Amino acid sequence: MQEQLSTLSIVVLAHQNQYYLKRCLHYLELFNFNATVLDSSQHAYRGPIPSNVCYQHLPETNYWEKVYIGVAQIKTEYVALLGVDDFYSYEGLVAACDFLSANSDYVSAAGDLIAIHQMDITKDIVYQTECAISHGIHYDHPDTEQRL
Repeated sequence: MQEQLSTLSIVVLAHQNQYYLKRCLHYLELFNFNATVLDSSQHAYRGPIPSNVCYQHLPETNYWEKVYIGVAQIKTEYVALLGVDDFYSYEGLVAACDFLSANSDYVSAAGDLIAIHQMDITKDIVYQTECAISHGIHYDHPDTEQRL
């Protein structure tokens, strides 16, 4: 288990994918921070829930309602949104929290993206560090409004 990351909570947004939800819960159990899972699936998840995870079944709730509900419940300084088919590295989360703590003029942090397409080992793994810049977002721009 990792060192306690008490300034961060994870909000997991789930919908109609019990396999990925089960895998995500197992992954979250390995980390020492609080997580909230908001599941809008028709049927509630019936598997084991780790002790650091609060599971809420919210059928017929749309994506943005789940984001609002999840963020409204957070008591920590930082929050990260996670899909059930995504993963964050612990080191990346620590680095993001450290960066935001040291740079009060920033409101968000982003890291590198590694995408593996459909679990197909015949395709390339994409490692992308310039994702935001390619979309016209410059996280290191000196003007704070340009970093949004």
